[in-house]
Amino acid sequence: MKAIGYADERYLLSPKTASLSDWKGDEPDKQWVRKMAVYAAMTDRMDQNIGRLIETLKQKGEYENTIIVFLSDNGACAETVNVKQLHDPSKKIGEKGSYATIGEEWANASNTPFRLYKHHTHEGGINTPCIIHWPARIKAQKGFKEGVGHVIDLMPTALELAGVSTDGLAGKSFSYLWRNKVQPERTYCWEHEGWELYDLKKDPVEMHDLAAKYPDKAKSLLDEYMQWEKEMQVKEFKGKPYGMSN
Repeated sequence: MKAIGYADERYLLSPKTASLSDWKGDEPDKQWVRKMAVYAAMTDRMDQNIGRLIETLKQKGEYENTIIVFLSDNGACAETVNVKQLHDPSKKIGEKGSYATIGEEWANASNTPFRLYKHHTHEGGINTPCIIHWPARIKAQKGFKEGVGHVIDLMPTALELAGVSTDGLAGKSFSYLWRNKVQPERTYCWEHEGWELYDLKKDPVEMHDLAAKYPDKAKSLLDEYMQWEKEMQVKEFKGKPYGMSN
């Protein structure tokens, strides 16, 4: 990842969680291999059909003036569906009647180098790729932008591109990214579980919790969050954090 310029020296390889088993010996676990093979096949089918859609837009002469947004809604998912008991054990994963997920092992690999997964507000759960493509209005640029955004920003982005006011919306347009402007300062809040403090500019893989070192900063951010929680009428989370030991 570093060799191709995707990650710099700040991106260390995060340690695996204690619940993960090791890849033992030279022979890979056949179940693990089957899960990833089916997952890769699903991704391939998605890719093929995105290509069919783009080709259709080109044939209709609408490709240049169509906004295409592609993003993951979250990081890789480590959750299982075993409790639902919908998987037919007589079926191979991927066959009709099967119902399975890639599991924590592949979620951990898929989220490299970030910690944790979907469900968590760590970077492994919320840091995802996003592509916004509109040849008629957005000039293509090489590389990628390390901008911060949220799905609530998609509507303001679309409205701005359409020349419509975005007043009153919680989100902000992503246009600063392709206009090479400084990102407007703002606070993003997620309501889920647990409190930790990281300096993502220096520690993007969240290896060093700074809450104990900077308690005043942690408290000020918590106070800001509690005000947002009150305004949004958020219900307090009282469950045990998934996949975390404390």
